[in-house]
Amino acid sequence: MTETRWVSLAHPLEDGLPRARASWPCSFTPHDTPVTDGVVGRITEIAMTSHIGTHLDVPIHLFPNAQTLDDYPPERFLGTAVVFSLLADGPVEIGVEAVRAADPGLRPGEMALISFGYAEKFGTPEYGLHPYLSLEAARYFVERGASLVGFDVVTPDMPVALRPDGFGFPVHVELLGNDVLIVENLGPQLGSFARQRVEIIMTPLPIRGGDGSPVVPLVRSITSAQTQGARQ
Repeated sequence: MTETRWVSLAHPLEDGLPRARASWPCSFTPHDTPVTDGVVGRITEIAMTSHIGTHLDVPIHLFPNAQTLDDYPPERFLGTAVVFSLLADGPVEIGVEAVRAADPGLRPGEMALISFGYAEKFGTPEYGLHPYLSLEAARYFVERGASLVGFDVVTPDMPVALRPDGFGFPVHVELLGNDVLIVENLGPQLGSFARQRVEIIMTPLPIRGGDGSPVVPLVRSITSAQTQGARQ
């Protein structure tokens, strides 16, 4: 049966969200504030970076003078996506052969959403020791013409605790350097769409010159679950 219900793939925004080492803590502080005589309204003070929670990376995040959020038309953030099921446990590198075998039939211009089975670990110590892509696996998405690749982990690159000195973020560089956008920290509903093609809407905040933004990816299935295999 075709799923027609829209489902959010975003984690709720709240104090203490998991974050990258280069980021800083976020906070959401409600204030009861007089707005007019005799009326008190609640206004929440928000302090956060553009790269926390479920969020989008665009090329200027790593490449000076590259594309910013406002360089992209709205249609870049909607369309269709396929969901790769690449379940793994711990900080294991996922190679190109595993990605190719899990490909449900990614078409040029579509988004690819990758479920490592880690969204449920969000906020736990295990979340920081996650699976990640090899450079060759990242290159696969470039060669297949993906417009965006999303992940249910904090980064598609090697976990922070395992990185050698001078780590160069090879997956980020390969994807963003080829104008393949990145979404990190997808939520726990992602796994329920494994091996499916979905309709997706994922509008970022309109930050002028932005390097990234929180997003709320909304998806609904447009195919039954199936593995079609990668096109050669």
